[in-house]
Amino acid sequence: MIANGTDFAPRSNVSRAPIAAGIIGTLVEWFDWTIYSYMAVVFTPVIFPTHDPVVGLFASYGTFAVGFLMRPLGAVILSPYGDRHGRRQLLSLTILLTGLGSLGIAVTPTYGAIGLAAPLLFLLFRMVQGFAYGGEFQGGITFVVEHANGRRVGFFGSLNMASAGLATLLATGVATAVTRWVPQDALGVWGWRIPFLLGALLALVGLYLRSRVPETPEFEHAARQNRVVRQPLLQAIREHPLSCLRVMGLQMSTVPFYLWLVFLPTLGHLVADLPLSTGLFAAMISTAVYTILLPAFGALSDRIGRKPLILMTFVGFLVLAYPLLRFLLTGDLAAFLALDLIGTVLVAGAASMEASTFCELFPPEVRASGIGVPYAALTAVLGGTAPLIATALASSAHPSLYIAGYVMLISAIAIAIIAPMPETNPARTRSTTLPPAPADH
Repeated sequence: MIANGTDFAPRSNVSRAPIAAGIIGTLVEWFDWTIYSYMAVVFTPVIFPTHDPVVGLFASYGTFAVGFLMRPLGAVILSPYGDRHGRRQLLSLTILLTGLGSLGIAVTPTYGAIGLAAPLLFLLFRMVQGFAYGGEFQGGITFVVEHANGRRVGFFGSLNMASAGLATLLATGVATAVTRWVPQDALGVWGWRIPFLLGALLALVGLYLRSRVPETPEFEHAARQNRVVRQPLLQAIREHPLSCLRVMGLQMSTVPFYLWLVFLPTLGHLVADLPLSTGLFAAMISTAVYTILLPAFGALSDRIGRKPLILMTFVGFLVLAYPLLRFLLTGDLAAFLALDLIGTVLVAGAASMEASTFCELFPPEVRASGIGVPYAALTAVLGGTAPLIATALASSAHPSLYIAGYVMLISAIAIAIIAPMPETNPARTRSTTLPPAPADH
């Protein structure tokens, strides 16, 4: 791996165990995230009962949103922990909390059994998970990237993001199997708990893997050199403000990500009466393509650099967002699948670059903090609101124009931030290690 400001030498090979240990947390996180979305309509009547099912579902998704908003708090507290005490300790803590949250949700008694305590327990467990998620992403990518070979950082880092796509497909399959094979009268009693128990089991496997792998050589080297700092978050903000801004600029790809890979079937249903089942079928295809593209683009970036693929995403959406969304109005499956796949290819460009680029922006002693807080804050503000904004714009007189305008505005801002950024791939700077990372001025 790269080692900003050190003489740390990258290894010639990469062990599979640390890579698996690093990416499994993202898989568990996205599995739980997707399962909650799918199962909400099933467990809402027994956990959030009301006379109005819409109100109950709103309460269920409100609990989901609270967990989402806990991420910035988790990032502020857990990121410095990872920089002071090591990536391995951070990742063991985050996956333990995630698993406890999944297990807690799975065994929570119904509203009929314990009354108001049922939704309150759900809220508590989602908050615990959201807090853990606030430390998982940056912990996982730093662990993987710091264990990776210095010339294959893009490929190995992209596996972390690819695991999110794999988790979405896994959750879709599990949710489909449970709803199809568990009798309808049992589904609302115990059937919906099965996927959450599976999530807890996956977390237990992850905890086992993480307990058996070593700390990253790069962090250990920094510790031996007495370069571990007491306040890494403050130092990252004070000495690397441009790098923090660039994290947010790249993470602006969360807007087209959520619109294309999560919300597009609903949007097609709202504005073009596309059957929701048809949209979801197309979304499964695009998610599979996305998962395959990520490591391919990651490997490509090790040859051509990170910036071309990042700019491909934002320039692509700046130019194509409106024409693509115009196709949405046709309500035709072929047109929908085409625009979905084109957008998916564009999203994959920036998404595949996140792990490698983020890690290459910071020296190891402030890496988790420098990545975690800007990433979590930007994701909470833009990622969490993207479907809500799109829903509001979908009811306007010109939904394609306004939603495309929103995506184009985000893309233009991201281009303004990313375009001046130097290439971060050491191979493209004719070096296997980055030069000392100076303070940003």
